[in-house]
Amino acid sequence: MTQDESQQIEELLLAWYAWQQRESFREVRGMWYPAQDQTCKQYRSGDAWAAENDQYEADETKLEDLQSEIIQLCIDSLTVEQRSAIQISMRNKTGPAVWRSNRVEDQHRTYQAAKLAMLPKLKARGLIKAEVMA
Repeated sequence: MTQDESQQIEELLLAWYAWQQRESFREVRGMWYPAQDQTCKQYRSGDAWAAENDQYEADETKLEDLQSEIIQLCIDSLTVEQRSAIQISMRNKTGPAVWRSNRVEDQHRTYQAAKLAMLPKLKARGLIKAEVMA
């Protein structure tokens, strides 16, 4: 795996982690609540009255959500240790770096192995851009 591919996977995982956090819980006045009721999870309101800029942002959000769902499928195919390593690494990169897991002996090595295992899956789905040779 090249440095460029590794960086692209990092960016995809950070976007996926933000999506995962956004989809799971929302903070309201210091308390965390489920983001949505499970009975209404698939409901989407119409966008007939949306302004052009709002529509563009909504389309971008839909694209990011679809991309994150694809990344979630790739992550689901990994081992428990690799999934834990990814989750812990993302927590440490987006907040205080104090998280660890007893499931993972060598956090960094397992995280790198997870990225390596995800690389062909992400390439096959067109999420990793080919490196341009100069």
